[in-house]
Amino acid sequence: MSLTLSRPLPAELTNFESPVVRRTRWACLVIMFLCFPLVAWLGAKESSFAELEQAIYEGRVTEVTTFAMFEDSALTVVWQEGGIRHFTFGYELKHSVYPLPSKHPTTVVDYLRQHYPDVSISPGDPVPHSASVGSWYVPIWVLGLLVLPWVGSMFVLNRMLYTWRGTRMAWVWLIWIMPFGSLLFLALSGPTPGIPHPRKPHARIGGFLGFFLAILLVPLLKSLYS
Repeated sequence: MSLTLSRPLPAELTNFESPVVRRTRWACLVIMFLCFPLVAWLGAKESSFAELEQAIYEGRVTEVTTFAMFEDSALTVVWQEGGIRHFTFGYELKHSVYPLPSKHPTTVVDYLRQHYPDVSISPGDPVPHSASVGSWYVPIWVLGLLVLPWVGSMFVLNRMLYTWRGTRMAWVWLIWIMPFGSLLFLALSGPTPGIPHPRKPHARIGGFLGFFLAILLVPLLKSLYS
């Protein structure tokens, strides 16, 4: 599979984007880098009950909190591990290590107190559940911040006269893979401080190869989100 040869570059490599477009591209990059720690700080990662039990067994978790995410719903368990807040829904109890009684229903709290008496259990604040990014639940405004760079990427792509490393169609496919496709476009489609210029700017990835790379990115992103 070969690279698509495009039209010759303009006389000056930096003349294919206006100052407004360049500032927009860099501003979107800054927003994206601010969003990643916000997701880890304000969000919560959905995990399984088996992962909770494994963490308790290995001594990585000694305290959990519970809350009802929805009215009349099973309790949700929340715990902190490695600076990241995790949670699992109460119905995940069916995947527990120890067998459940067949006649009498067991709540998450009863199960944990019976099999893990050293674990502290208390009511806690609910995790944000208004928006999700993969397996992460975040406040809706954080998701809004993540959408801004995607919209900015579309604006920049439409206004750029030329794009580095990939044709316009190649970048269209990659931008749809949020949020890392937009991150790649914002950082690599034009001159960015700290990133070297392409050695062969005339050779760019074509639309077909860009579509293929976008397909490959999907399972990679799922593994990162999970």
